Amino acid sequence: MKLTSPSFILYTCLLVLLTELLYSQNLHEFTNTQDEFAISEPDFIGNKVAEKYSAKYTSLQNVCKQHQIHISQLDSVLQYFHNDEYDIWNTYSKTDYSYDANNNSILELVYRWNSFWSVWDEHRKYEYEFDALNRITKYIHCNKENATAPWYILDQDDWSYDSNGNLIEYINSSSLYLKSSSLHYEDLNTLMKEEYTYNDNNNLTKYIRSTINYNTMQLEVYRWEERFYNADNNLVETVNYETYQAGDINIPSYRILYNYDANQEISNYSHQAWSKENELWNNTTLTSYTRNSSNLISISLFQTWDIEAQNWQDISKTEYTYNEDTLFTSKYEYELNDFDEWYAIGKEIFTFDDNGNLILWVDSLYRGGDPLYIVLTKQELSYNSNNQLLKRTAYAVSTGNLYNLTIDFQQDYIYDSFDNLIDFTYSYFHPLFGELIPVTKHGYTYNSNYLLKDILYPSSVHSTLVQNTN
Repeated sequence: MKLTSPSFILYTCLLVLLTELLYSQNLHEFTNTQDEFAISEPDFIGNKVAEKYSAKYTSLQNVCKQHQIHISQLDSVLQYFHNDEYDIWNTYSKTDYSYDANNNSILELVYRWNSFWSVWDEHRKYEYEFDALNRITKYIHCNKENATAPWYILDQDDWSYDSNGNLIEYINSSSLYLKSSSLHYEDLNTLMKEEYTYNDNNNLTKYIRSTINYNTMQLEVYRWEERFYNADNNLVETVNYETYQAGDINIPSYRILYNYDANQEISNYSHQAWSKENELWNNTTLTSYTRNSSNLISISLFQTWDIEAQNWQDISKTEYTYNEDTLFTSKYEYELNDFDEWYAIGKEIFTFDDNGNLILWVDSLYRGGDPLYIVLTKQELSYNSNNQLLKRTAYAVSTGNLYNLTIDFQQDYIYDSFDNLIDFTYSYFHPLFGELIPVTKHGYTYNSNYLLKDILYPSSVHSTLVQNTN
C-alpha cells in the first residue's frame, strides 16, 4: 500500500482521530520513520516532538488536499458504558465540537448524562485559540463542580512563535496544586515555562525549562540545555547544565555527542558526564548503529566506558529485520554475559498483509528451554477492503503462568458508507465468565460535505504537540 494512496490516507487520518480523541490505548505505529532510533535523546524536549508531530499532521493535510479526499468533520461523540446486569448500553457522556472559519477545533464541550432528570449536564470544556496562520496559541481546560455551578479554569496552555514560525515559548498554568498533601483550587498559577532560542538556520540552540517551587510559588530554572550544529545543520552536541538560580554560575552536568555517516545518518552518539573535581568530560555510554543496504538500522549496540581499561565495553545489542517493502518485521534483544557471549533476552515479531497493514504483533521472552521463547503478549488486527482497522484483539499471559496466553481485551470499529468511524467498542476478557465483556462504546456523528482542510486538533493538548499548519 503506497503512502500517498487515498485509502492509506483515509485509514491513517481516521486512526489519528481515533487514537487522539479517544482515551483508549494507542495503536503501535509500525512505520518506517526510524523515530525509535534517530536522535532519540533530544526528543523529550517539547519543540523536537512538536516538530515531529507538526510535520506528520501537515504532511497528511497536504496529501489529502492533493487527492481531494472528503472526510466528514466530527460533530459529536457519545460515550456509553455497558450494564452487565441488564445487558444494555447506558449513556455516560457526550462531546460536541465547534470550529472556526478555518475549520480549527475551537471548542469541545463535554456533557454528562443526568439519569435522574434525563438531561445532559455540562461537565467540562476545552477551548482553543489560533493565530492567523492556524497555529494554536491557547488551550483552556474548564470544569464545573456541578451542573449549576460556574465554569472555573483548571489549567491553561499558551504558545508563542517567532516570525519564522518557531515555537519560542510555552507556558502551562493551573488552578490546581498540591499543598500540605492535599489538592487546592486557587487562581491560575504558572507551573511551568519553556523557552526556545534558534540560530539563523532555525535550529534550536537553547532550551530552558522552569518549574514552580511550591514553597515560594515562584518559577525556578529546572533544566538548561544548549545545542550545537555542524556546517550541514546536523546536531553534533547537546550540553545540559545543573539546576541553578539566577546569578549563579552555570555548571555542566552531562553532554551528548553525535557522529554521522556519509549519508548524514547518525552512526553513533555518546554520553559524557562533567567532573567538577577535574573539570573534564568523562565518557559514560555509547550507542552505535549498523545499517543495511537500504540504510535502515540493522544493529544497535550499547556500550559503557570502562574507566580502568579506558575502553568501551559491550553491554547489550538489538538486531532489526525488514521485509521487501522495508517494513519493520522483527526486533531481537541480547545482553553480554560474564563469558563475553551474547545471550538472547527477548524478541518482537511483526507481520503485515499484502497492503502493508500490520496484522500480527508478538512480544516474547527468551527462556532457553523448550520452547526457547515464551509469548508474553500478542495483538491480532484485521481490516476491511479500504484498509481500515476493524478489530484489534490483544492477548497476555495469565498471572502466575507464563505458558498460558489468554485474551486481554478487544477493540471493534464500524464505519459508515463515507468511511467515517461511527462506532468504537472496547471489551475485556472476564476470567470468571471465560468470555469478552463489553465495557465502553463511542458513537460518532459528523458534519456532512466537508473537505478536509485541517486535521482535528486532539483533546489532550500538551506542550509537546503543537499544531503548525504553515
